[in-house]
Amino acid sequence: MSTETAEIESGGEESSIHVSLKPEIIFNIGPLPVTNSMLAAYSVSLFLVIVTLIVRSRLQTVPGKLQLVMETIYISALSFVQDITRNDKLT
Repeated sequence: MSTETAEIESGGEESSIHVSLKPEIIFNIGPLPVTNSMLAAYSVSLFLVIVTLIVRSRLQTVPGKLQLVMETIYISALSFVQDITRNDKLT
């Protein structure tokens, strides 16, 4: 089933909310359908890669604001993975 209908009672009135479980297809590239979820994920990934390349080209011994934010994100992600794996070599 690709859709669900949820009925909510509020104040004695019934209303239907349509929740689509199937992603919307925006366009196709050959046989590959490009959905709204894929487009959002690739857009965010591209943005992060561009910001990372900019920060990498401007690395300094005394970090600026953008470098500090990127280092904080990196250290947080590294710490998160280390907490899960409990193995520094694997991390």
